Amino acid sequence: MDLLGTVLVVAGDDAVAAFVDVEYCFVEKELSDAIRTAVADLAEIPFDAVRLSSTHTHSGPMLGPSWLHDGSEMVPSYVASVPDRLAGAAWQARRSLQPARIAASIGACDIGVNRRHQLDSGRVVCGRNWDGYVDREVRVVRIDDLTERPIASIVNFACHPTVMGPPNQLITPDYPGVVRRT
Repeated sequence: MDLLGTVLVVAGDDAVAAFVDVEYCFVEKELSDAIRTAVADLAEIPFDAVRLSSTHTHSGPMLGPSWLHDGSEMVPSYVASVPDRLAGAAWQARRSLQPARIAASIGACDIGVNRRHQLDSGRVVCGRNWDGYVDREVRVVRIDDLTERPIASIVNFACHPTVMGPPNQLITPDYPGVVRRT
């Protein structure tokens, strides 16, 4: 699946904010600040009202130096394009503002497993602890237009996006990508 960057702009009274989400493992401060600045400038939203988050997919691309070398010459120009691309999405979202209604709910999902596995020796390793604690709570916010057609949804679920596993060599959004598209 392609990686997505999405922007939700919300406004009310005298306040406006942008929620920027990307399908990377992490975004370092320098790139985060560049994205937030580009969004703030182009969409005319205060820098402090631009929130950036990443899905933390371990199958996302490396945005900086890594142990991988094939194709690494393409990374700097890609990374340099990200702030302007997301700023363009924010600009479009800001100009598409419309009256909306919002609702929220809490559900559950059982795809996660505690990965702190204790060996018979007492040593704790990364594995599958089927009896360990897992946060199964899924929080969902749905934003609809006034005719009840969906505009956006926000999903919060604490589960490590490592479905593809260590041998994976593909760039993919992992399960958060499926959630985003659903």
